[in-house]
Amino acid sequence: MLSLDVIRFSREMSERRYAARVREDFLSGVRSGVNGTPTFFINGVRYNGSYDLGSLLATIRRRRRGVKALRRADYSSRDDTAHMAMLAL
Repeated sequence: MLSLDVIRFSREMSERRYAARVREDFLSGVRSGVNGTPTFFINGVRYNGSYDLGSLLATIRRRRRGVKALRRADYSSRDDTAHMAMLAL
């Protein structure tokens, strides 16, 4: 059960109270390359693979490893314990 205030909902819909926000969210999606639902982005990159859990998790793990490798490359020349500790995250 939603516990929806039907009178308030009807009033706000007829007033188009949230139309501007919905339109901006829609346009933001279009600018990001969203053309349907569901659309997933992993680390800012659009995911076009299968939507099953195994495929999604494999891609997340692969992209996570890629981010960690970039961090290592960026900090490998630094002799800074605090920066190296960040790599463990």
